[in-house]
Amino acid sequence: MGIAHRSIHVNNPANKGIEKRAKALKLSMKTAGDWLKIKRLEKNLTRSHVAAKMGIATSLVSSWESSNCQPNNLQLEILAAVLDFDAKDFETIVKTPNLP
Repeated sequence: MGIAHRSIHVNNPANKGIEKRAKALKLSMKTAGDWLKIKRLEKNLTRSHVAAKMGIATSLVSSWESSNCQPNNLQLEILAAVLDFDAKDFETIVKTPNLP
């Protein structure tokens, strides 16, 4: 009794070259959450990566970016270190509700 080895190769040219592309950055930032998202994307990080580096839930990073809530002082310090920005810049943006 022999064992047969079979392999199937599918060549699908219709899907060739299609890759998931990053969304373009917003040209007009309207909220502090937009600003955080742009800082995260500039570092080429996902929300999960930021959350893992900070030791928090991904949903918390999502809520910051959607402007549902803001990071507390300790979280802001860690976030600033992870995304490489000055925490004072974020505080200034929070005080300016509609960014130019």
